[in-house]
Amino acid sequence: MVATWRAIGNAHVGALVHTTVRQTIRIRGDGSAAVDAEVLFENDAGTDPPSVLLGRPAAAFPVGTFAANVTLALPGAAEHIVAETSRPSPIEVGRDLGLATVTGSITIRGGESETLTVTYVVPDVVRTVDGVSQVVLRVLPQPTLDGVRFQIRLVLPDNASIVSASAGLVGRGNTAIFSGMRGGPADLELRFGAGES
Repeated sequence: MVATWRAIGNAHVGALVHTTVRQTIRIRGDGSAAVDAEVLFENDAGTDPPSVLLGRPAAAFPVGTFAANVTLALPGAAEHIVAETSRPSPIEVGRDLGLATVTGSITIRGGESETLTVTYVVPDVVRTVDGVSQVVLRVLPQPTLDGVRFQIRLVLPDNASIVSASAGLVGRGNTAIFSGMRGGPADLELRFGAGES
């Protein structure tokens, strides 16, 4: 999943907005993945005085407001897509460049936060390499001043155990966790096999 956004209006408040992407990816016995994802936007901008950075007062956008159209790019095979913003907005599900997309609008006053959440299923994410099951994830943050914080939980089936994990993935039981700031892409690989019942 890739989260991108396009600001609405003339303010440059986006420089003061911190973004966190949280994902729980549950690998199912049939090799598919059920994904629960949330993108959290926290607006640390002040609400006065008016400026080029914070914007000018307007009926639709008070000073310090971050308004943007947010698009999540999902794997092209994603299905059963359900999405919503924490403050209701129209949600558009579509396709672009072979990927499934979900777009919603957010409007966050200075000092507040808002989320866009999406759930979906991706079939056939598990590959077999040298007799071991493998899942590969690519982390792609939108370029920002301080990077994007990621919190990713990859949960294996109950009868599975981790064989190996790439740097950055920390294994705990049948779960691998990646957490940290990213300013550029990263590939995460997890190999697992059937564990003892």
